[in-house]
Amino acid sequence: AATLGAISWFASMGLAAVLALTLAYFDVIADGLGVMVALTSTAFGTLLPIMRDSGLLETKFGRLFLPAGAWGELGPIIAI
Repeated sequence: AATLGAISWFASMGLAAVLALTLAYFDVIADGLGVMVALTSTAFGTLLPIMRDSGLLETKFGRLFLPAGAWGELGPIIAI
């Protein structure tokens, strides 16, 4: 599951890079790297208590959500 989370985050980073570079090329944004990192960030900290309270963390989805959310939180910090 951690490998899937990493692959997903890096795929998101690739898509965000294409979008940010396109927007920077057309002078819509000034900081392509900042936008790219912001697009790959998650609301993991907000969703985690909601999922825990609803009992979803013990499901198959919850077991996939945790590593993906962890990469979504850690990846942008490393990228910065």
